[in-house]
Amino acid sequence: MEVKIDMNLISTLAGLMSIALGVLAIWLSVYFFNQSKNAEKQTAATLEGIKAQTEMLKDITSKQMNRLIKGVTDMRPNEEMITQLISVIKLMPDSHGLQLKDIQIEQITTETVTAYIALYYYCGLTNVSSQGYLNSKI
Repeated sequence: MEVKIDMNLISTLAGLMSIALGVLAIWLSVYFFNQSKNAEKQTAATLEGIKAQTEMLKDITSKQMNRLIKGVTDMRPNEEMITQLISVIKLMPDSHGLQLKDIQIEQITTETVTAYIALYYYCGLTNVSSQGYLNSKI
């Protein structure tokens, strides 16, 4: 018994399979194209959000730097008072025994500046070390 293989049927099936694979390939390419467009839109929206946050952070940083620079360069009222007090003590007569020499004034000024630096350093360390106790939901 001899089995006949119909080559026309096989070629027709192979042609149908290639058409089905072609349609599947076209559908996949359209599907991936649409997915890439959606991803592009989401990326653009995210990028806009990042740009807005960056601008906001830039403004905040600029304001903080302006305040820091102003705080360092401007003389505070208590510093003006110390300067005036030193000038008044310097002008006092020697009969009271309170007249200071330039070296003593320089030492007092140096000690005052050192005390301010130590105070600012301590406040900064306290701020950094206390941040762990803040509410993390903020």
